[in-house]
Amino acid sequence: MSIERVNGLVFISCDSCGEASDPFQDFSDAMDAWKNDGGRSVRVGGEWANLCAACFPERDREMRG
Repeated sequence: MSIERVNGLVFISCDSCGEASDPFQDFSDAMDAWKNDGGRSVRVGGEWANLCAACFPERDREMRG
C-alpha cells in the first residue's frame, strides 16, 4: 500500500501508475479525498493496493477476469 508520511504530511499514491494525492495532515482526510477523487483501495492477492480513478476500472476488470 503506497501511503507515506513525509514531514508530517500524508500522501497516497496509485500502486499502478504512481499518481500521488495532495498532501494532508491526517490519514483519514487523505483517504476521504482519495476516494472522493475516484481512487479506491482494493485487496489484490491478500495485499491492499491503492488505485487512482484512471487505473481502477482497468485493474478491476483484470481482477474479475
